[in-house]
Amino acid sequence: MSTPLSVGFLGLGAMGAPMALTLARAGFPVRGFDVSPRAQEHVGEAVALLPDPREAAAGADVVVVMVATGAQLHDVLFGERGIAGSLTPETVLLVMATVGPQAVESCVQGLEAHGVRRIVDAPVSGGTARAATGELLVMVGGAEEDVAAVRPLLDAMAANAPLVGPRVGDGQRFKVVNQLLCGVHIAVAGEALALADSMGLDPGQCLEVLSTGAATSFMFEDRGPRMLQGEAAEVRSALDIFVKDMGLVTDAARAVAQPVPLAAAAEQLYVRGRREGHGRHDDSSVYDILRSPARTSADHHGRPDDGPGAAPGPSRPQHVLIAPDKFKGCLSALDVAQAIRSGIESDESGAPVQVTVLPLADGGDGSVEAAVLAGAQASTVEVHDADGHLRQAQIAFDGTTAVVEVASTCGLGTLQGPLRPLTASSRGLGEAIRAAAQLHPQRLVVALGGSASTDGGAGMLAALGARFHDAQGHTVEPHGGELARITHIDLNDLVDLSGIEIIGASDVTNPLRGPHGAAHVFGPQKGADENTVTALDEGLHALVEACEDLPGLDAQTLADTAGAGSAGGIGFGLLLLGGSLVSGADYFLDLLDFDTHVSQCDLLVTGEGSLDAQTEGGKLISAVCTHAGTTPVWAVVGRNTLDTAAARQLGLSTVIALGDLTTEDTSQNPAMATTVLQEAGRSIRRALGTHQPDS
Repeated sequence: MSTPLSVGFLGLGAMGAPMALTLARAGFPVRGFDVSPRAQEHVGEAVALLPDPREAAAGADVVVVMVATGAQLHDVLFGERGIAGSLTPETVLLVMATVGPQAVESCVQGLEAHGVRRIVDAPVSGGTARAATGELLVMVGGAEEDVAAVRPLLDAMAANAPLVGPRVGDGQRFKVVNQLLCGVHIAVAGEALALADSMGLDPGQCLEVLSTGAATSFMFEDRGPRMLQGEAAEVRSALDIFVKDMGLVTDAARAVAQPVPLAAAAEQLYVRGRREGHGRHDDSSVYDILRSPARTSADHHGRPDDGPGAAPGPSRPQHVLIAPDKFKGCLSALDVAQAIRSGIESDESGAPVQVTVLPLADGGDGSVEAAVLAGAQASTVEVHDADGHLRQAQIAFDGTTAVVEVASTCGLGTLQGPLRPLTASSRGLGEAIRAAAQLHPQRLVVALGGSASTDGGAGMLAALGARFHDAQGHTVEPHGGELARITHIDLNDLVDLSGIEIIGASDVTNPLRGPHGAAHVFGPQKGADENTVTALDEGLHALVEACEDLPGLDAQTLADTAGAGSAGGIGFGLLLLGGSLVSGADYFLDLLDFDTHVSQCDLLVTGEGSLDAQTEGGKLISAVCTHAGTTPVWAVVGRNTLDTAAARQLGLSTVIALGDLTTEDTSQNPAMATTVLQEAGRSIRRALGTHQPDS
């Protein structure tokens, strides 16, 4: 008997969880990952849930990806914790999410760069009930030999899984056609029953009678009963899914210049439903949406009828969440958010709007401020800046978690003169950590962005009590230019950090040393020329060698860890202290309870100084779009170099660039930037007044 294929399953949501359980029941060993902390509730003990997608994917024969959007697919593969580097040439990547052909095809080249060429495109149809019983329809695209390799899994999950084309993307193309039919059929079923109701007929009788004749369809018979249940209907397939999928249909049609007037009309119906608050309701709620213009009586809306032909009463306020990052070198995240809010609230036309402000951070400067605005208390501490001068900095503490940051203690912004690549030190960060430890936190988060030094975290360690010596036993002041002298490290007098979970937050994945390390990649940004870069890298090598004698530590392995090179090697220093490194964007979104805020809004407005090709590689906006799910996301940015297709692929519905609103350079002019951000806010309010936030 052959050994069953091992499976890594990424995405354990409404569809992914029952699919993974079906595979586990069929005898396949399944390791899973999901961003939701409640995923274990959905899969129980049948699936081995792991905290990192790379762990779930590593060593698996087949990796299944079941996410919601193309942006999420890209993040799973190439983001901060992207799995592309964890796959082997023998691994088969099975993409079962409905993300459209363009999203899948755009990932192929990046995967091939990692040596991954066995890709099968296999979106599913059939809903959660059929996912649980292994009776899905799976539309499969890919090379025959790769499809044959995953056929046992497909047979376990599907009643029908035909190979529909030899290209990766053909499965998505079939799914687009499938969703066109499904989306239009649901809309038509709702329209028919709404017409029956408006003409005084019994919709229930219409459903019963017409289901026996030529006019019936699967969607009429399946969604019809739920349409008549109204708000009491079980949510089996959220309306938001068809907002996304009908968008994929019209995008695909536009790419080949094919008119799809019925699909376009259905798409607008679903978009309207989302705007009226039905996004998370069952998609059968299109019936209620279509009835609403003609039905304003209390029996349907819970409001008194204003008389014959009266228009519906005023809608509830639209809830806008403004959650930007800083505009680096110009405005803080809070300043950006308040300026946009001011613009929105200054225009009182249109429907009422409720605005919530949530300034964000990704592990760079502004991280402490974001924690304070989220409810933590700020404390002022005295530290040495990157020049070695005393300055005041803040730490945040909420009773459990303390947050300190590199940027405001010893970052580039603390330099009072020229860049100092050889002498800048991370000592100030260590002093802030020492002060935070006195608050007895359970967790200490170190925001690693914006560093000025390349000292491997040695300055930080020195402030915490470490001692560095050269071959003659002389004390070495540990900054980048002196690291090469260090031969021995003494940690006996280190501050007691036991019992504190230490977390370094950054979206940098570089190792400590070598051509992709801290000196070579980031040294030039801190003023290092070619010779200085070489000297700094040699110093980092010497630091690691000196750490080899530290008991219980594998310094070489720690130095090669992804992220060890963050903040000039401070990531390595935190690893020496027993810390861990996480995605800064994802961690701070969780810390700020971002997902809860998003679940309560109708439109999310984010922003940053520059929207460009780097944004997809781990910038905060990319993480925001991933966490937003089906909530529409608009971005207000200083400059934008992405075209419409790239922005939409990222997950953005609309981009407003300050450069499009003024000919002035706002990047170094806070007053001008504030004025133009207010105008952007007014533009958003006017768009909300026309009920077109998804356009």
